[in-house]
Amino acid sequence: MVVGVLEGLALVTASAKAIKSAINTANSVKDISYDLDRLFEGADKCQSKSKQGRLGKWEAFIKGKVGSVTDKLSIGTVAVQHLERIEAEQSLQEMGRLIDRRWGDGTFKEIEDQHAALVKSAKSAASELRRAKAQKLNKAFEIIGGVVLVAGSVIGMILWLQFIKK
Repeated sequence: MVVGVLEGLALVTASAKAIKSAINTANSVKDISYDLDRLFEGADKCQSKSKQGRLGKWEAFIKGKVGSVTDKLSIGTVAVQHLERIEAEQSLQEMGRLIDRRWGDGTFKEIEDQHAALVKSAKSAASELRRAKAQKLNKAFEIIGGVVLVAGSVIGMILWLQFIKK
């Protein structure tokens, strides 16, 4: 359940380190865009639920204190996920402060807003594509159903005519 969270936290941590080391020498946000992509990807993974996997640092600590962290409903699992999300949020906030300090107040917020708009746009485009495919499939089933009905009617008439001739 926490592999995605751990992967997300690892991405956030690695991206944060890369951004910290490059922020002072970067000429534009473009210079750190790859790391920003990884930062947002990691934060998204931390927010989403995922499959079970290896123990992270919080899991190992909590497992030693409260027992199992592999059960989805255990207090340990809930605590691990919560603490990992907090760490990811803190890293995001820290990166936001660094970017705002380097390129001016509100820069990171604008980046987050644009990212959210792009994600929303991509999701709505995917939803529209699924809807269009479903409509095409329904239309194909209607046509196939009509053809089967007509063919069945014709075959039935032929058989009926054959029966009447006898």
